[in-house]
Amino acid sequence: MTHGRSLFAFGRLVVMLLLASNTIADTKIPTEHFAALPSFASVELSPDGGKIAAIRNIRNDSFTGKVILVQDLSTLQRRIAVTLADG
Repeated sequence: MTHGRSLFAFGRLVVMLLLASNTIADTKIPTEHFAALPSFASVELSPDGGKIAAIRNIRNDSFTGKVILVQDLSTLQRRIAVTLADG
């Protein structure tokens, strides 16, 4: 490849990167993503290692609040052990 052709290829690469960076910079991230509560908190493993318990935040049309969720690691079955409604 000659010096002129490699310089042209480099120039095309720079232009493509600049166009791509402008597209990425124009993407808006909603503020709610930064202010939202974490989906899970206080994850704990049972003493025998067979189950995981965690506090889960739930917000949907029928319920808003926290639940204590327990999952059996051998069967992967989940159950809600305690429901803590907001308000």
